[in-house]
Amino acid sequence: MQKISEYKIEEHLVKAVKAHGGLCIKINTTSMTGLPDRLLLLPRGKFAFVEVKRPGIKPRPIQVKRMNDLKQLGFQCYVLDSLKQINFIIEEVTANEV
Repeated sequence: MQKISEYKIEEHLVKAVKAHGGLCIKINTTSMTGLPDRLLLLPRGKFAFVEVKRPGIKPRPIQVKRMNDLKQLGFQCYVLDSLKQINFIIEEVTANEV
């Protein structure tokens, strides 16, 4: 059985967020390494950061640090490495109070 690629997981995430009426913005920055791959913007002001990985692959230490920094500021951060997690993440983000 072939494992799904990071690209395919990210592609499914973008489509799922769009289906929920949101935007899934790719974060490309040269000013700060280790930021999560995507910023989820969902209806009613809901948002979160998502680092996308191939199944079983863990974030690099700098990525863990950046996500911890963001969490300390009060932002939700997720590591996504399976298609099954996508709906859970969207539901959890939309359920939380702003």
